[in-house]
Amino acid sequence: MGPACPPARTFYRLRRELVEVLSVDRRDVRPSTRLDDLIPAHKRRAVWKHLRRQGLSLSDLCFTGQIRCGPITVGEAVLYLTRFQEYPSHRWSRTEIATKVRLIISESLGVHLEEVKPESRLVEDLGCC
Repeated sequence: MGPACPPARTFYRLRRELVEVLSVDRRDVRPSTRLDDLIPAHKRRAVWKHLRRQGLSLSDLCFTGQIRCGPITVGEAVLYLTRFQEYPSHRWSRTEIATKVRLIISESLGVHLEEVKPESRLVEDLGCC
């Protein structure tokens, strides 16, 4: 039936779509791969549109097509896209929890994910009111 781990299911689905739309080798799509490196800037809007049609909606791009907040790597995109509520028996790892919280803060505040660190303070470091 496939892998039981929800993030693994999402990864295989996302990788399949990225390979199809970008015509890249599947080995080039790894959890550590940066989305900026994988998806050329001039193709980002088309790739995002394709992913949305497939039910894989990532954070909105900024006006110039840059990824301004949300996932930076394929692995972070997987955690962003995984619908954990569909898997109530899945036990979250500490890394999954930390990444999911960072993704929520990044998108909510509109700041780049690399600015959201475990030691970040919402008001002083991230400008939250």
